[in-house]
Amino acid sequence: MNDALLEELFKKGLITEERYMKTKAEKELVKDKGGENKSLRKISSFDLNELDSVGSVRNFKEKAKEILLEDSSLIQEILKKAHRLEQRDGGRKLIWLLYQLRDALKQASSECQELIIKGAFRKAGAKI
Repeated sequence: MNDALLEELFKKGLITEERYMKTKAEKELVKDKGGENKSLRKISSFDLNELDSVGSVRNFKEKAKEILLEDSSLIQEILKKAHRLEQRDGGRKLIWLLYQLRDALKQASSECQELIIKGAFRKAGAKI
């Protein structure tokens, strides 16, 4: 619900002051966390296109980690793009890692997802 509509509903008495304030506070919280128009943010679409031009598995992993930390819901698109690196050294391991990560993210709460992503892309080895 946009701000103007919310305000009009409040002015006409169709919603209580408590509901008005609560909804307004929730919207501010979402804005502060960067959640509003998350799917339209430049970083997601631009970075996904950059994955096509990445030449090595190592660079792909770095870019994928960066993207997933911004928006973990893009794991399936990243996984699709990873399949083009399957024949390269480390490509099959990367794909396996991304499938494991996808399954772990499905089960995790939103608070734990960042820790899971960082753990999966550790240099010393993945821990999911």
